[in-house]
Amino acid sequence: MKHCLLFLAFVFAFGGFSTSFAASVQTSGSSLLMSFETESSNMIVNKGLKYCRHQQYSDALSLFQSESAKGDAEATYYLGVFYHNGYGVERDLDKAIENYRLAAEMGDVRAQYNMGWCYENGEGVEQSFSDAMHWYRRASSEGLSVASFSIGIFYMKGIGVMKSETMGLKWWRQAAESGYDKAQFNLGIFYENTNTKERNYAEAVKWYQKAADQGMVEAEFNLGMCYFAGRGVPKSVAKAVDLFATSAEQGFNKSQNKMGNLYYYGQGVTQSYAEAFKWFVRSANQKNIGAQFNVALCYETGRGVDKSISEAIKWYTRAANNGNKLAQFNLGCFYKTGEGVTASEAESLKWWRKAAEHGLSQAQYNLGVYYEQTNSAERDAKTAFDWYMKAAEQGLPEALFSVGMCYRKGVGVEASMVESTKYIWLAADYGYERAQNAMGNYYYMGEVVRQSYTEAFKWWSKAAEKHHYCAEYNMGYAYANGFGVEKSDEKSASWYKKSADQGYPPAQYEMGRIYESGKGVAQSKRLSDKYYNLAAKNGYVDGEWIDPSGDFILESVE
Repeated sequence: MKHCLLFLAFVFAFGGFSTSFAASVQTSGSSLLMSFETESSNMIVNKGLKYCRHQQYSDALSLFQSESAKGDAEATYYLGVFYHNGYGVERDLDKAIENYRLAAEMGDVRAQYNMGWCYENGEGVEQSFSDAMHWYRRASSEGLSVASFSIGIFYMKGIGVMKSETMGLKWWRQAAESGYDKAQFNLGIFYENTNTKERNYAEAVKWYQKAADQGMVEAEFNLGMCYFAGRGVPKSVAKAVDLFATSAEQGFNKSQNKMGNLYYYGQGVTQSYAEAFKWFVRSANQKNIGAQFNVALCYETGRGVDKSISEAIKWYTRAANNGNKLAQFNLGCFYKTGEGVTASEAESLKWWRKAAEHGLSQAQYNLGVYYEQTNSAERDAKTAFDWYMKAAEQGLPEALFSVGMCYRKGVGVEASMVESTKYIWLAADYGYERAQNAMGNYYYMGEVVRQSYTEAFKWWSKAAEKHHYCAEYNMGYAYANGFGVEKSDEKSASWYKKSADQGYPPAQYEMGRIYESGKGVAQSKRLSDKYYNLAAKNGYVDGEWIDPSGDFILESVE
C-alpha cells in the first residue's frame, strides 16, 4: 500500500482559548526586595536612597554603614542589598546574609523576606525550606503580602510542608486581598482551570480583573481570553481586543501574538495580513515560539510580507529549535521536498521524529509511511505499523486507514479482517475518502460486514463527493450494473469520465470501451482511441493494471 506523505504546511498555530493556563501561573514570589524607590523616616537613610537612585553607591554606602552601626534596621537591610549586588563594595554573600539577618531580627520585614528567599534558593546559605518558611511567616505576620504569596506557593507545591491546595489558597487569598497582583492572578488561574468542583469562571474573572486593574499584563491577557470565549463573562470580542492591545503595547509577547491572530482573521479588528505580520514579528522577537512559527508561515505563504522561503526556513528553524512541533514538522517537509534547502532524507526524518516524539500525529504518520515504503535498509513493517498506530490513537484519519490496511495485508501485524474493518470504518466515519471508498468495497464483497449493494453505494457516494478517483470509478461501476442504485448508462459514463479525467487508468480504459460502444454517450472512435491510448500510456494494458495506491478498486464486468 502506498500513501502520500503529508507535505502541506499547517494552518497557523495561533492558539485559541484552551483549558490550559493561558498565561502561566506565577510559581514564585518576587525576586529579592531591593528597591531604592521607597522613602525612609530616617533622614540620613533617605539621603542614602537618593544617592542610590543616582547610582552614587559609595556615598550611600558610608551613610548606611554609619546608621547601621547605630542599630538602624533599615540601614542594615540596605547594607545587605549592597553586599548582595556589589553596589560600591565587592559582592559578598556572607556579609549580605549577615546584614539581612541582623535587620530581620530587628524587625525589618524586607530583610525577613530576603532571608526566606535566600534559604529557599540556597543563595549565601545552605538551602533549607523549613528556614525559608520560618522567615516568610515572620514577614507575612508583619503584613508583607509577597511573603504570604510565597507561603501559598510552598503549600501548593508541597515545598517543605505537606502539600495542601486548601492551605495554598488560604495564603494566596490573604495576599490577594492585600492587593498583591501575583496572588490575584494565581487565584484567577486556579478558579479557571482547577479540575475540582471549585472551578468557577466568574470567580476567575473577578481575580483577573483585580490584577489587570493594577496593570499586570498576564492578567490582562487572561482576562481578554475570558471575554474572547465568554467564560465567566458575556462574550465580548471588543473588550477582549482592548485588553490584548493594552498588554501587547506594554510588550507582553503572548498578547502580541494574539493581536496577530486577530488581524489575520479579522476578529474584532479590520482584517490585515500586514498588521498580523507586524504583531507576529514583535512577539517573535521576544522569543514567543508560537509567533516564530507564525512569522515563518507568513513568509512561506506571502501573507503580510513578500514571500520568502529562505526567511520561512530561518524562522521555522528558530521555532523548531525551541521545541515547536509544527515547525519541526514543516522543516521536515522542506527537507523532504528540497524546497529552499538541499533535500535530505536524514534531515527530514530528524525533524519529523522530533515532532512525532512531541506527539504530533501528522509526523507520526509520515514516519509510518517512510518505514513502510523506503527502499533503504531501514524499511521495517513493524516500526511503520507502530508509528501509524500512535497517530491513529490520536484520531488522525489517514493513520486509522493505514492501520486498517496493515491489518488487511498483515503489514507489521498479524492479518485480521475484523481489525482492518474496525479501523477503516473509524477513518470513514471521520470523513476520510479513501476509507469511505474501502468501506464501500467491504460492503460490496461482504467481507466481515453483511453484504449490501445499498451500503456499498452509500459509502462510494460519500467518497466520490470528495472527488476520490477510485470511488468515482466505483460509482460508474455501480450505475453500469445497477448495484445499490437504478442502472443508468448515462450516469455510469459520467462517473467513469470524472475518474478518467483525474488520470485513473482503469477509468480511462472504461471510457475507451464506452465511446467505442456508445453506451450512455455518443459513439466516437476518436474519443475511444484517446482514452484507450491514455490508459495504455499509464500502464493499463489488456485489462490488467496494479493500483499503486492499494485502494483495491472494483473493475466492471460484462
